[in-house]
Amino acid sequence: MSRYFLVSAFFLSIVLASLAIDGIISVPWYWYIGWTFLFIIITALGTQRLAWQYFMPVYSKSKQVQGVALTFNLDDMVTDVDAILSSLAIHQVKAAFFCTGSWVNKNAKLLNAIYQAGHLVGNLSYHNSRNLYLRSYRNIASELTATDQSIVQTIGVEPRFFRPPCGLTSPMIAKNIKQKKYVTIGWSHIGGPVSTIQKGDIVKITQTDDLPEILSFITRAALPVVRLDDFIGEQAYHKPRAGMQ
Repeated sequence: MSRYFLVSAFFLSIVLASLAIDGIISVPWYWYIGWTFLFIIITALGTQRLAWQYFMPVYSKSKQVQGVALTFNLDDMVTDVDAILSSLAIHQVKAAFFCTGSWVNKNAKLLNAIYQAGHLVGNLSYHNSRNLYLRSYRNIASELTATDQSIVQTIGVEPRFFRPPCGLTSPMIAKNIKQKKYVTIGWSHIGGPVSTIQKGDIVKITQTDDLPEILSFITRAALPVVRLDDFIGEQAYHKPRAGMQ
């Protein structure tokens, strides 16, 4: 049961209770407006804050793991994947790459290199569009399925890990995640001083130039890098569904 459902049920009960007693005592119109406005504010914040797990469960941090997990988003704006792979190989660490379907279709060799190097591949939707969370269930499903198909056709496995574009979620995204049995991945560290990286963090690396500094700090701090599937205790892939190959 999602927090969105619980919050919705709470606010609905307030409204229904107010309507029930309205015949006994006068309930002013601004009472309803106030509660409605508060619900809208909370839901808007829940949409933007992935760590709240407002619409569905999200892995953003671990309290048990002593190391950190490294993650990247790959869309059409990223051009230095070879440098990323080289840095990771030098430090002998594994990361998770969340890819758009558009990027996969243009970079099959790179995706194969990522997978063959032992890194994980996840779904970032087809275009990594900021407004994906505003779209219909079918439109979202189309983007996610197309991305899965591109990944399966390229490396032969279907990802379970999904990262919502820009960390924005909605009931329709949550419905797709439940239907497609995805595992939603967020982050607990993005940008900022590398010295703030702590054990249990899922690190989202957005600036490739920061990677050498991050890897050096992790080494000095004796923080082991744990591959994301081991970090959260979930399988990264499942067998392709019918029609996926």
